[in-house]
Amino acid sequence: GWEPARKASDDQWLAPYLAILMQDDYPAVRFIAERSLSYLEGYDDISYDPEMREDKRKRSVREITRRWNKNRVTLHRPELFLNPGGSLQQQKIDQLLRTRDHSAISLDE
Repeated sequence: GWEPARKASDDQWLAPYLAILMQDDYPAVRFIAERSLSYLEGYDDISYDPEMREDKRKRSVREITRRWNKNRVTLHRPELFLNPGGSLQQQKIDQLLRTRDHSAISLDE
């Protein structure tokens, strides 16, 4: 959500990645993704809470993805796994997600 970083990276590509992170198993990741989404224009009215039931989160994520697909700008950013028409290279993204370590982490506070 840091404005200089958003400007430097041209945040028009960010919404579908935040939607992916809003489905993460780890609530802190979902919280940060939700907060980051709030900085993007056109998504502020989507109902989402990182602690809501998974089925409700999925509905919100589908709406984010639908809006992004409807309004996306044609960007050819292969480094962001975007095709020439701006669509996601979902196979590559899924491949990266499969390599994640899903070990549980417990932090004493």
